[in-house]
Amino acid sequence: MRKLVFGIHRKPSAVISRGRLDIRYFLRRWGVRAAFTLLLLSGLLVGTLSFGSLSKETLGQLDLLFTTNLPGRLSDGALSAFCASFSSDFLFFIASFLMGLSVWGAALLPVIAFFKGFGIGITAAYLISSYGLRGLGFYVVVLLPGVFVFSIVLVYELALSLGIFRRMCSVLFRRGRYGFADSFRSFLHGSARYLILTFGASVLDVVLWALFGGLFGIK
Repeated sequence: MRKLVFGIHRKPSAVISRGRLDIRYFLRRWGVRAAFTLLLLSGLLVGTLSFGSLSKETLGQLDLLFTTNLPGRLSDGALSAFCASFSSDFLFFIASFLMGLSVWGAALLPVIAFFKGFGIGITAAYLISSYGLRGLGFYVVVLLPGVFVFSIVLVYELALSLGIFRRMCSVLFRRGRYGFADSFRSFLHGSARYLILTFGASVLDVVLWALFGGLFGIK
């Protein structure tokens, strides 16, 4: 009976301890990716809300990175749409890759996540503001799948870049000079996989563009 009573008294603390362990495991395993995801979503919100304050000239200049000139892209054909989509995603990807290899560049990794989300928000707001429900349908059916895939890829690449940056810092401060070659090789292999997925996201964009782009009457 005494063991049963003491066992009952220990259960709440055991549950709390287990909860803390679960939180710590989540933060170690997913904390960096979750932080970059939150930054991307924050940028999306800011981009959506600030769309009305941007001039047409500014939107035209941003078309290299975001989809803010839809009629032009539709009229240029599938190959041009693919090149525009891949070049935009590749700029974010290569920036993430290079910033992880720079001692000071890692400070810009959160900015990259936020700016990508900002562009997603601007694109969505532009389509809905310009074309109403047709724009919303175009965004959901044609653009969103590729955007979703690349957003995940970018978050993972950002986390990978932050990891190699931290490993570089440990080498510079003489806390772990061994094993960097393996870490760098893993970084290159991971980045190569994410680059292939970036290419795949652009292919998905152009396939959906070719199949469904004309269904929404956007010219």
